[in-house]
Amino acid sequence: MSVIYTEELVVQLNTIWTSDKIKMVLDMIEFIDKDKGSEKSVKCLEEFMIMVDQETNDIMNQYHIH
Repeated sequence: MSVIYTEELVVQLNTIWTSDKIKMVLDMIEFIDKDKGSEKSVKCLEEFMIMVDQETNDIMNQYHIH
């Protein structure tokens, strides 16, 4: 599969994960870990990841990768 991942594609995929997004996810995971009963926080993280997955899918579709 490495043939599919051109340098241009990898650069585009890497732009999805900004420092702010990475920090937010790590902070949210830490919060969830400390707050064991926080089902709403888990749902919030899931919704955020759905957005990131959609961005990834959009980029992959540009390259006709499914």
